[in-house]
Amino acid sequence: MSETKGRCHCGAVSFDIYGPMRGVIECYCESCRRVSGGLWHGTAAKLSNIEIHDAAGALTWYRSSDKAQRGFCNRCGSSLFYRRDGGDRLVIAGDRRDGGNYRLMVGDEIYTFFTPLTIYKPRFNGVRLDY
Repeated sequence: MSETKGRCHCGAVSFDIYGPMRGVIECYCESCRRVSGGLWHGTAAKLSNIEIHDAAGALTWYRSSDKAQRGFCNRCGSSLFYRRDGGDRLVIAGDRRDGGNYRLMVGDEIYTFFTPLTIYKPRFNGVRLDY
């Protein structure tokens, strides 16, 4: 199986995934919106297929609910991981993977009833991005 590598923005926390990843899920729950400022999206892999490298001690876990924890880099602030208590998978935030021509498709959207009606797709048709 091919190896996928990824990291936080500053590189203090990195990871290797050996094995398949789930399609991306976009989440609009209140917790995810507070972490990301909008939707939070992530793929997932089995914990047994993930190696996390954190020699500097930058990976910090905090309890984000009574059922789960979130991991982030305490140097650059990158949101990296989500894990449910007792689960066998680790959710990897967005696209933290390095290089390559990876194609992860959005598999589902969850908690969309929390989404304000002002969010539409596509959002950038005709909008200038030179701000």
